[in-house]
Amino acid sequence: MPTSLGIETLVQQAMQVYNSVDKSTEGSTVQLMSLLPDTPELIGLSRSLTPMGLYCARFLSELLQTLTEAYGFPSSAEQWLTSLDILKSSPSTVLPAVAILSGLGEAVSSSKVVNNFCNRLVSDVAGAKLNQETTLITLVLLNACMQVYDVGELPVANNRLVFAVKQLTSWLEAPEELDYRFAAEVCRSLQRLLPCVKDVYGSYWELSADFCIYLWTKPIIQSLDCRLPEIHASLRLITTLQSLEDPNDDLIDVLQATAQKRSVALLELLKLPREKETQALVIVDAFICRQVEKIPLDHVEDVSELYGLVSGDFRTIQTAAFTVLHKVLPATQEKLSVDVLLEKKDAQLPDELLSLLLDAPTLEAYPDDVLVQFPTPIRSYLLSWHLVFDTFQAASFKVRGDYAENLKSAKYIGPLMDFTFDVLGHSAAHALNLDKANFTEEHIRKYDLKLAEAETEERNMQWLLVHLFYLVLKYAPGLFKTWFIDCRSKQTKIAVHNWMTKYFSPIIISDALDEVTSWAATQEAPADDENELIVKVSRAAKEITAGYEVDELQAAISIRIPPEYPLEGVAVNGINRVAVNEKKWQSWIMTTQGVITFSGGSIIDGLMTFRRNVVGAMKGQSECAICYSIISTDKRMPDKRCQTCKNLFHRTCLYKWFQSSNQNTCPLCRNPIDYLGADTRGRRGV
Repeated sequence: MPTSLGIETLVQQAMQVYNSVDKSTEGSTVQLMSLLPDTPELIGLSRSLTPMGLYCARFLSELLQTLTEAYGFPSSAEQWLTSLDILKSSPSTVLPAVAILSGLGEAVSSSKVVNNFCNRLVSDVAGAKLNQETTLITLVLLNACMQVYDVGELPVANNRLVFAVKQLTSWLEAPEELDYRFAAEVCRSLQRLLPCVKDVYGSYWELSADFCIYLWTKPIIQSLDCRLPEIHASLRLITTLQSLEDPNDDLIDVLQATAQKRSVALLELLKLPREKETQALVIVDAFICRQVEKIPLDHVEDVSELYGLVSGDFRTIQTAAFTVLHKVLPATQEKLSVDVLLEKKDAQLPDELLSLLLDAPTLEAYPDDVLVQFPTPIRSYLLSWHLVFDTFQAASFKVRGDYAENLKSAKYIGPLMDFTFDVLGHSAAHALNLDKANFTEEHIRKYDLKLAEAETEERNMQWLLVHLFYLVLKYAPGLFKTWFIDCRSKQTKIAVHNWMTKYFSPIIISDALDEVTSWAATQEAPADDENELIVKVSRAAKEITAGYEVDELQAAISIRIPPEYPLEGVAVNGINRVAVNEKKWQSWIMTTQGVITFSGGSIIDGLMTFRRNVVGAMKGQSECAICYSIISTDKRMPDKRCQTCKNLFHRTCLYKWFQSSNQNTCPLCRNPIDYLGADTRGRRGV
């Protein structure tokens, strides 16, 4: 048996000859191959089904590929291919044949020799039997041969292709009988054969899709390394079926009918036990994750098992699980908000998600050279926090408050803030300069996982930390304020305060004003006896004014946002009091400010509270029977009722009536009214 030293010698000699050839001269691959010493020996070594034979075949393939790319493959080389006597289906020719086909590639797509070989293989498959070594060899050779041609352009008669497809798919009726080798090769064959018969109707479309789903969900028997080829091949098969142009009705129906099952099966692939990261695993996981990203939201029912994957050791799987949860969690909040309201219960962040926040990283646990590599446990912890704030994004005022209470009760926010400001330099009074680091407003507002992965690991981590601090200020300012007050390091507090005011407060203020503007423009249509809140936003003054029209007057307040927002709360002031006394008016203002302060800084919630107070006070209120207005000159509503006719009057209107008529009677029914100030002493001004 040849030794590895012999192979090294062959490789060295081949490369010396190749490098010595003048690349500017015309030549052909066959001529160059004839110059290479021991070429027949190299082909001969690749005939054995051994590791040595495999490596020889691989080298032969790469050598041919390099030569073909440089010099092409002339049609006159047909005789050389024939003389090799390699393109046949047998154990001794499978490796060199695959090496030649993969090495020459598209250059031999017009070769009559290869064309005939492809036709023979397709015919052999049509009569092949499952689980025979000769069948496996035939499939391997067919798959290598079909790679020479463009998808859907095999030089084989259509009826032969249909017979081959029918034979292959007949095996799929009992999928458990295919071992992992046959499963992978059958998927590879169908991935090339089916596009050639896309106009033909039949059961093989359904059998192919169901077989892929079976491979993704079948019980774990072999090691994951054995399953990787069949998983990769089945993913490619499904991708090909989904991308076919002008598919027939059978395929369309199959893809629609299996869509939900395929999505669930893809998620199952994420849960496969992984022990060691290999190149093959990285390739397959990347493929899986690309498909998982396309899963429709309504296909994801149970995400409880995905949280554990976010804390896993495999970065690609961590990314895929995060991507799914990042889309699903905000979408579920609207229904949850309604359920919480109807069932009168408190909302709770998922226990599986909160468990990911327990093992908070510390600066001391990671040396600098390790920290800058953005270790997977730190990435998991920070992405978990991102998911927490994803739940805040679409939640109602009540649910956001409950979530904030969840975080507050277990003191989760403190470790995040400590780690953030340790890593970003605030604890050492050297806060990260976002301008010099080229972190823009867009970076602060949004963390793009795909773009971040293209950055250095240190910058990736910094970007995520910066964005998370923005989310803390946006959705949980009260928790940040508590941490800030409790922080014992004056140096850290000064650095954080200045950093926040410079980079984050302007963005948070702008966001708040944008949200108010959008909300004001899309208010729900009021009931017949109600009015919209009239909202005006002044960006220059960082101020919002809100008024509710009552009888041609406006009950109006202003909300001013300070430069240090949200560390410093908004100031709510009254502009024009209408319909209530001063005590009640101040109560409304304090309530509005309290709601904003204790609802995560939501100015919209404060405005809605103010409107509810005004509407509630006006509910069922009738006009004064004297002036026919609701609001009097002293900005009060009718509050004196005649006990006989039940009509309401303003105090001031009734008092003027008594003075002008010299009677203590109702202006309408003329019955006496017991009214403080209706006596003669009052009328005389005593």
